[in-house]
Amino acid sequence: MSRNKEIEQLLSKVEESASESINETVHPIFEALIAKEWLRHPDIDVNILVACCICEILRIVGAQPFYNDEQMKEFFESVVMIFEKLISAPGGSGFEIDRFLEKFSTVRLPVMMLELRLDDLIVQLFRHILSLSNDE
Repeated sequence: MSRNKEIEQLLSKVEESASESINETVHPIFEALIAKEWLRHPDIDVNILVACCICEILRIVGAQPFYNDEQMKEFFESVVMIFEKLISAPGGSGFEIDRFLEKFSTVRLPVMMLELRLDDLIVQLFRHILSLSNDE
């Protein structure tokens, strides 16, 4: 898990760019992270780190995406699952929820979800977010 944390920290330092060399550099990292064994990992901390790394990659590549719709759908399913796990975690995970929401909003993931027409996932996501606000 510490390796993912290092990757996230390094990615957060990379400036947004449409340069081909940046895309070529981060593409293998994205492909590794989008794999089901990472997206569906049973440890919530791993889920959060993977999702945060993917958010950083999406921020870096900006308007030059190199992912396909199916990969992004799987990623967004993972995002919804993360929110569900965080909300149901005993004792709450306020810090992790805040951190994840910040990453989530930085790359405008809700807009991407709308563009992909992931209506059911959008409804699920906002139900989780609303349940968070009702619990506070």
